Amino acid sequence: MTAYIVSGLVTGSVIAILGLGLGLTQVAARIFNVGHGATAFFVAMCFYELRTSAHWPTWAAGVVSILVIAPALGLVLWAALFRSLADRSATVKLVATIGLYVALPAATLFAFGNNTILSAPGLAGASPGVHSILGTRLNSNQILALLAALIVALALSALLRLTRFGLMVRSVVDAPTISELSGINSTRVSLTVWALSSAMAGLSGVLLAPLVGLNTTEFGLLLVSSFAAVVVARFRSLIVIFVASLLIGVVQDLSVKYLPESGFFASATFRASIPFLVIFVVLIYFQLRGTEWGLLDRVAFSAASSQTLRRLSGAAALRRYLRSGAGLVLAAAVGVALVLGLFSSYWVSLFAGAVALGVVLLSYVLVAGEGAMISLCQISIAGAGAAAMGQLTSVDHWPFLVALLSAALVGALVSVPVGLIVTRLGNLYFALATLAFGLLMDNMVFADDRFYQFGSGVAVAIPHFLQSPTNLFITYAGVFVVLALALKTAQRATIGMALAAVRSSPAGVETLGLNVPRTRLATFVVGGFVAGLGGALFCVYTQLSLPASQFQTLTGLVWLAVLVTFGVRSPLAALLAGISLELMPQLITEHLSTRWNELLPAFFGLGAIGLARDPRGVVQQNADHLRALARRLRGSRRRTEPVIS
Repeated sequence: MTAYIVSGLVTGSVIAILGLGLGLTQVAARIFNVGHGATAFFVAMCFYELRTSAHWPTWAAGVVSILVIAPALGLVLWAALFRSLADRSATVKLVATIGLYVALPAATLFAFGNNTILSAPGLAGASPGVHSILGTRLNSNQILALLAALIVALALSALLRLTRFGLMVRSVVDAPTISELSGINSTRVSLTVWALSSAMAGLSGVLLAPLVGLNTTEFGLLLVSSFAAVVVARFRSLIVIFVASLLIGVVQDLSVKYLPESGFFASATFRASIPFLVIFVVLIYFQLRGTEWGLLDRVAFSAASSQTLRRLSGAAALRRYLRSGAGLVLAAAVGVALVLGLFSSYWVSLFAGAVALGVVLLSYVLVAGEGAMISLCQISIAGAGAAAMGQLTSVDHWPFLVALLSAALVGALVSVPVGLIVTRLGNLYFALATLAFGLLMDNMVFADDRFYQFGSGVAVAIPHFLQSPTNLFITYAGVFVVLALALKTAQRATIGMALAAVRSSPAGVETLGLNVPRTRLATFVVGGFVAGLGGALFCVYTQLSLPASQFQTLTGLVWLAVLVTFGVRSPLAALLAGISLELMPQLITEHLSTRWNELLPAFFGLGAIGLARDPRGVVQQNADHLRALARRLRGSRRRTEPVIS
């Protein structure tokens, strides 16, 4: 048992350093930096390249990576991103840092190569010595992780509690205007905080590399593990973050000893799920206790969300609806005709897959765009629909349409208990809870043999009519148009105005008698129905249900970044995002090297980062520019027309 505890302390130490860095930025800047783990991965790759490719001594590579490159990256990110996030809503801060999480690792892999690195040297060198502690054999890299976590926790606590710098940090956070008047340089304080936080991320990355290798997925999961410690500490106490991190690591390793090797509670599956269970359980506990968790913070993804609501007359609303509906149907018909006329059956099939992804992304438009809830488990709900579709068509042999609608209902049913738990939470905690739920689905549901089938998945039985790429594409396009029209109708209906009011002023609409949690729950469940339908359509397109690889939760962060780049409140943006996700990799594979595929997440991650400067998205920005141009042209034409007297 001692060996498991000591081993768990090593894992917990790395989680602790990551969590302390997250806690520092939350305490000092009120920004929960989801991209913190991306910084750790970048610095770890720099250390690896300096150590192996440039053949630097270990100490020199460590000093330059952790004490020079990492703080410099923190300063660059502060100047390019975090400075502009200071006065933004919690939602914009969250989505922008998700963009950083997506963009930085992709850019790192493009710069250094995307070869899998299973073994990386650490600060103890390529051949670390082995020592015995409490009867447990640990190598020097593991011992350094333990010591580093203890030193960082004590030093950071002392810095913030006992020094003048800590007093300045608290002053800048609590009263920035007064602190400036008293002579404190808030810019210098912020720069120091971000440089220090990045150095801690770099240290954790270099310590983690020899333990798990240089793998973006492992770094991402360790980052989420640190989220659990931060949630337990309620984003406040660094000491609680440190202790909670160690306990999470110990419990993870002890589970290997006491849990069975197979079944639902298999040790490997449950071990990976423990941090996500901690997040979920802690949030439920504090909600039941009535703890304030930042209920329903205001969000603005577009200028329209904060504008005064106006009711149109019945005739005007009907005319506008008919024009927009007819325009949408006409645009869809032209698009379908162009695709069928210009592309081969192979590309038509890819367009069908893109439309299926567009349906999944419509659930993001509904939940995040209209409902102002940053749900990071929509992709997992889509995976639930895909899993149900495979079981119902191939195992239970249900009729196709019945199975399809049932799969969509599964998405709605999965959303109900999750929504009941999280819809009263503010957007940061909502996002963390839904992220934890999605990762639990990955580890404890989608990995089940019934759905995974040793990596081969479940074949999906489809009717003969849909085996033609043309018929599949036309059918999917029709489904997307129907859903887009329904969404447009909802936006103009009473529910749409209610959601707009919730986005603008949730506290205000509560005073008017609107039940905000119930409205959010209904939106979340309908979004789950759409996600389940999209997941089922996608697995029909692939003729395979394998949610463990098709609908991974961390992949959903990339999907959200792509959608935000185009515009999170636009059905057209959902379609363009689906086309980008499905077609762009194929285009790059055919015309460029596969290495260029890494640039796609980087590009769309930067698009999500751009939300900090303009939250409208590419579609809305260009639409606004076209409307302004049309107004100028109409005005110019009126001025040049002759006046007849």
